[in-house]
Amino acid sequence: MQKRHQARLLPAPGAAHDGRGNVLPGTVVDTGICHPHRNDFFLNAHAGLQGTNRPAHYSVLADQLGLGADGVQQLTFWLSHLFCRCTRSISVCPPAQYAHLAAARAAALLRNLPGGGEA
Repeated sequence: MQKRHQARLLPAPGAAHDGRGNVLPGTVVDTGICHPHRNDFFLNAHAGLQGTNRPAHYSVLADQLGLGADGVQQLTFWLSHLFCRCTRSISVCPPAQYAHLAAARAAALLRNLPGGGEA
């Protein structure tokens, strides 16, 4: 999963969009701007509150459940509604968000160790 990129998804002329001009939540792009030989996709899982939405970019490393591309994309969208701190969907899949929060907490704890957490 990649959060820091510059890609934006804009609706095609005449296509459905929200009141702010963003693509609708659940929009998946897996052709055109994605790698032609890898299983990756952009998912706009959330409704934008302000400005232009930035989708998350996911790269599937292994599909051990055999869901296929559409199944992985749908599962990722469903998971985005399960974040415990929010009643709405979030932009990234919660397991990735929880990992980000755990890494930030670990970094803060390491900074407070005697010696400054130097490795």
